[in-house]
Amino acid sequence: MNNQYIEILKQNTRQEITHRFIPKSNEKFFFIDPINGMIVEINRILNYDNCKFAKCFKTEKEAQKHLDFLLAEDFLKQKAFELNNGWEPNWNNENQPKCHICYNHSNNNLAINSVYKYNFNPNIIYLKDDSDAQTMINLYSKELKTYFGVLDEQ
Repeated sequence: MNNQYIEILKQNTRQEITHRFIPKSNEKFFFIDPINGMIVEINRILNYDNCKFAKCFKTEKEAQKHLDFLLAEDFLKQKAFELNNGWEPNWNNENQPKCHICYNHSNNNLAINSVYKYNFNPNIIYLKDDSDAQTMINLYSKELKTYFGVLDEQ
């Protein structure tokens, strides 16, 4: 898990973080240690500006949820890579469907969607066809629900 977590962390630190928790002096917080992938509690810090944490969390539960997300995302990307068997979306081909899985909150189900032209979200995991997307749903629904943050809603 050691190297796997470091690679996941590198990928996710490229993303813009809009609602980052920054602890105040002497405020307890949690972070995911990039060396071993474990959640660490820090009871106090005198000056946050001098510390370099990838992402801090107010509670251990928030840190665990983020770690679960990162591990699920890495797992799903690997499974999609295997199912795609070398296929990658061609954004210049408007006739090629690019399938992805989404979560439909109105009926609490995983669903399959397709786009053809625009890569509006580069973080989406694309699959070459509906059949592979359905395979992902059938085999990895728990990981998908963790990835979409809805595991607790069931």
